[in-house]
Amino acid sequence: MIFQKFSLPIWLSVLMLLLNISVQSQITYEKGYFIDNSGNKTECLIRNVDWMKNPDSFQYKLSENEDAQTGNLTNTQEFGVIGESKFIRATVNIDRSSQEVDKLTLVREPSFSNETLFLMVLVEGKATLYKFEDSFGANYFYKVSDGKIEPLVFKKYITRENKIGENVQYKQQLFNAFNGQGVTEKELSKLAYREKSLTSFFQKVNNESSIDAISYSKENRKKWINIILRPGIHYSSVNLEVSPTNTGLVRREFTFENKLSPRVGVEIEAVMPFNKNKWAVTAEPFYETYESELPISASQTLSVDYKYFGLGLGIRHYLFLNDNSKLFINASGIFAIDSGNSNIDIGPSRPIEKGSTVAAGLGFAYNNRFFVEFRHTFDRQLLNYVFQNAQYSGQSLILGYRLF
Repeated sequence: MIFQKFSLPIWLSVLMLLLNISVQSQITYEKGYFIDNSGNKTECLIRNVDWMKNPDSFQYKLSENEDAQTGNLTNTQEFGVIGESKFIRATVNIDRSSQEVDKLTLVREPSFSNETLFLMVLVEGKATLYKFEDSFGANYFYKVSDGKIEPLVFKKYITRENKIGENVQYKQQLFNAFNGQGVTEKELSKLAYREKSLTSFFQKVNNESSIDAISYSKENRKKWINIILRPGIHYSSVNLEVSPTNTGLVRREFTFENKLSPRVGVEIEAVMPFNKNKWAVTAEPFYETYESELPISASQTLSVDYKYFGLGLGIRHYLFLNDNSKLFINASGIFAIDSGNSNIDIGPSRPIEKGSTVAAGLGFAYNNRFFVEFRHTFDRQLLNYVFQNAQYSGQSLILGYRLF
């Protein structure tokens, strides 16, 4: 049977192979352009990694069969992927103060440094919004018509009362810039220093001026929340260790027979709006069972009766093969939520404990509708007594159908 032959070392080898395939096959070049220091625009193919943080360089090809070249802050003043993203080189004042609570200072005012960066264009029009994000967090900038690019000032700090304060000067900046264009103080008082809020604000300002603005913000992309029905079979076993000083049994270790049993789950998958939708987080409530008996003498039989509701929380990475097909790899935390009256009978009957473990899976998806996954679940503790210890593990073959 396939489950018996698919040992953990083989599973890890397959995982490493797929990771290697991911590295080799996920490099995609899409139609784009760049503008050099002389103002010359060159159409090309740009390696589109759907940047979550602002890059300081990018790779491009002049044609499909040519070698990749590198554009950077030294030789490029603008580049973009057609219909998806646009970056412009700009020398701006930027505050790199940390927004983490344990790193805040007593200084309310921003500490600017003058730097040359690739800024991501979020909204382009008469009122243009830019973003720069790195490990310190996100900074936003704006420009009105052909004016200078200015930072939108926001900074957290520690007050004299040892509380967290916020310098929200960006609200006053926007009021001064767009007063009389349908912008009210009440609206600005509720404006958060976040991409979604600022993008909506700048789109509204452009609309008030009858300007058709272009939005590149990831916040405007379609959010994918998938609900997937996941029935399957689970091939599992229980390994029991019993000390003879407590039970009088001759043997110390007992392995119950591997059993096939049904499982069913419903998965909620949230696809992340970056890196070309290759990453997702998942949550799956599911139900599994395992029942087995093991005669150890003419007068004694050990038994396991395990029925439980679980919850899997994980992360998934897709490896696109073509427009309709993709492989994926999972890593999940598995939590036994409710095992009801489940027990292991070893002379006395012991209730099975709640517990947690990890699982890893490999799968294939077709047309974002049909899924199949092979999953290995690592050992999970069922009993943890001084004289009795039981571990539960197994593999699952899971089919999936996206409901919506």
